[in-house]
Amino acid sequence: MAFLVFLMKAKAQALKNKIIEHKKELFIVFLIFVLAFGTRAYLMKYELFFEFDGYWHARMISYIIQTGTYPDKDPLAYYQLGGSPTHVGSDFFWYLSAFLYKLFTLGAAYDKQTWILIVKILPALFGGLIAVVAYFIGKEAFDDKRAGILLGFFTGIMPAFIYRQMAGWLEDDSFGWLPGLIAVYFLTKAVKAKELKSKEFFANALLSGIFAGIMAWSWSGFQTVPLIFAVFAVLGLLAIGINKLLNKEKQTGSNAVKICAGTVLAVALMAVFAYPLVGLAWANPSVSAVARFFPGMGGSLTGGEQGLIGQSVGEESVGINFFGNKYNFLLVLLPFGIAALAWNGFLRRKYPSLLLLAIVIVTLIMAITKLKFTYYFGLGMAIAAAIALFSALQWLDKKEKRAKILLAGACGFFLLTGVAAGSFFVSQNIPNIEYDTGWKEALKWANINTPQDSKFFNWWDEGHWVTFIAERKATLDNRNYGDASPVASFIILSDENKALSILNQKEFSPDYLIFGDDLLQKQYSLANYAFQGQQLSIDESNWYSSSAGFVIPCSYSKTAVSGQVSYVCGSNVLSEQDWTSLPAEWQSQPNQVVGREVLFVYRSSDSKGNLKIYVLSVPTNGSMLAKLWFGKKELQPYFEQVYFFKDVKIFKVN
Repeated sequence: MAFLVFLMKAKAQALKNKIIEHKKELFIVFLIFVLAFGTRAYLMKYELFFEFDGYWHARMISYIIQTGTYPDKDPLAYYQLGGSPTHVGSDFFWYLSAFLYKLFTLGAAYDKQTWILIVKILPALFGGLIAVVAYFIGKEAFDDKRAGILLGFFTGIMPAFIYRQMAGWLEDDSFGWLPGLIAVYFLTKAVKAKELKSKEFFANALLSGIFAGIMAWSWSGFQTVPLIFAVFAVLGLLAIGINKLLNKEKQTGSNAVKICAGTVLAVALMAVFAYPLVGLAWANPSVSAVARFFPGMGGSLTGGEQGLIGQSVGEESVGINFFGNKYNFLLVLLPFGIAALAWNGFLRRKYPSLLLLAIVIVTLIMAITKLKFTYYFGLGMAIAAAIALFSALQWLDKKEKRAKILLAGACGFFLLTGVAAGSFFVSQNIPNIEYDTGWKEALKWANINTPQDSKFFNWWDEGHWVTFIAERKATLDNRNYGDASPVASFIILSDENKALSILNQKEFSPDYLIFGDDLLQKQYSLANYAFQGQQLSIDESNWYSSSAGFVIPCSYSKTAVSGQVSYVCGSNVLSEQDWTSLPAEWQSQPNQVVGREVLFVYRSSDSKGNLKIYVLSVPTNGSMLAKLWFGKKELQPYFEQVYFFKDVKIFKVN
């Protein structure tokens, strides 16, 4: 026992000495973490959290926290189909998040409000740790702490990279790059090993594969890593060949084998981890041949979503059109960063820099083709910006004082630009649920005022909110698992009997309808879902020849002296008489003509609070949604409006 106490004291003293020895570096690492975490944690000031899919992940993890596992079938979403399969390859991420909940709460039982707080913390925590790993990659690749500091800094503040790690973005991609970059770090150390047969080489190559494998279990974007490693191997062999021709490379065979063997070992071990995912893909006959080899993302590296979903989802659009917003003025540093990485790798024989160059090249090509991949290139852009400024600092070491002052000022400008861009970007991305639309309030109302087994008929935009916040069954959500055409058809159909027949189908039979008035402005998109692949009637064709509806917010004012009332709606100012002359209830006859198009113009029923003007085309006015929204009397026996606040209405189905 005395020996064990002595050994523990010796270990504690050794650890203390290590901390003292590296206290400056540890302080730098701490500052990088605080910068990255703090930038991402800005959105914690809001009550709820970001985006839509995060609510689904949060709900699945909540089941694990409460029961130790998640259900095979989703108990709340797609109730008309008996639920939807829950397994999507996010098991590792889910169980890790559940473990962290238990760790942070010291094993406490599940509490929804505590879980919401941790949901907001975790993505920012992952982002902070990723920036720390980036520091060690830069330091290791260039044997210079300045490279590490700059790489950690830009990884911490790059807008496009921050986006999917902001407080509340609880999705697997917020975590995925953490084990992925650790894999990059260990491959860097393997390539730098002095001897091919050394324990240092094999240990680091195997660790690289293990962490790449963890990435495979945690995030569907894992296939990017073997692609990056393959490009690195090609660049490395090319650099060795060039230096051999220039008589600068004396260990051609050893370095070539280290690069190839290191990447092969890492990718092979990663494949061992990923094999079960590939096996699941092969077992599914509906999966394409390409997707079988690239599970998770459904072959998105080779084309992504096709058809109506691909057209409707913004992230499937071309990415290069958004580079200004995603990377701002730091794009100026991109060519200099690429040149610096190539110069270090090809001419200075610092082969680990080619691994960083491979990340930049692969993610840049991906981001150009697709908006959702701008997140990946957020990391590549951080690398390019960091190495461009690091190379400038290296060049400064040999220059006179005046040149140093000028270039130091330029570097400072880019650093400040980066901080400002990251801070501004985060501040502009308000969680969707926190928009002043009334959705948050409506869902809280539903949670308290409707039976727990209630079934909600909804459009897919808010499905994840219905199931997590209201904790009620939903027809659709953002996963697009079920057929959206019945819901879209109900919303836009003018034939009330057909619309009611959809609700009366045994599988639907909803208790409540929940819609926002934004759907009055999305009629063209809804028509695409409702009529896809069908031969259209003349009435249905009208959806594609007429404008949909649009909503104009208004403000109320009353002069103190005269007491004159006015309503300002866009560029129009309406008197109280003009305002009250507009109908607030559904009309069968149009009341406005603009050019050759007849229109229906309504006002909101609230005279002072939630003021709006609704301008509807003929097809939109004839839709079930418009008839419900403006209270057509003939529908009142079937639907009772039980809630209305701002943009959202809830109807009880009788």
